[in-house]
Amino acid sequence: MSDRDSLARIVEPRRPPIDPRRTAFFVCDMQNDFVHDDGAFPRRSGSNAASVLIPPFKRVLASCRESKIPIFYTRVVNRVDGVGQSLRMSREIGALMEGSWGAAVIDELKPLPAEFDIIKWRYSAFFATPLEMMLRGLNIQTIVLGGVATNGGVESNVRDAEYRDFNAVVLSDLCSARTKELHEASLETIRSSFGRVMTSAEFINILSK
Repeated sequence: MSDRDSLARIVEPRRPPIDPRRTAFFVCDMQNDFVHDDGAFPRRSGSNAASVLIPPFKRVLASCRESKIPIFYTRVVNRVDGVGQSLRMSREIGALMEGSWGAAVIDELKPLPAEFDIIKWRYSAFFATPLEMMLRGLNIQTIVLGGVATNGGVESNVRDAEYRDFNAVVLSDLCSARTKELHEASLETIRSSFGRVMTSAEFINILSK
């Protein structure tokens, strides 16, 4: 084996196997303002439509609940007075406001009472929230993610998870972005540097073993 081959083996990202006993599932920002037809932001269409994500999302949620896997919902929720709001979020839009319909998770994917609701002000749910402490308390090693947008909240969570030595897995058919190109580019970035990418069917198959 050449020195170059040895170096490649050393720097190749480790991909630990998924242990369901140490796995959590993330539903990223599947909120009315982001994905509902009547929400505040421009709609995705075709393969990026929320309606395409909902059936596989429901199947994964059912499998996770059956397997007793902790489920975390992440939501952007803005204060009415604008305190803490990201500079990229125009206050005039009036979106994702605390207590509003727009800030709620879409009806099709509503969390159960015992599931976790992580309120955030930035793309990453790890930033300035108790999420990491909660995952450590649950002895979680792997986080599996779906939601919107692939190149926004999903990728940001994956990057921050990698920085904290969590194993991150993105379910490609549970994510969307404004364009197919953005979606695919983000998946390739994640696959090459920050985590694993698989389909929801592949993940459900792991849980069923």
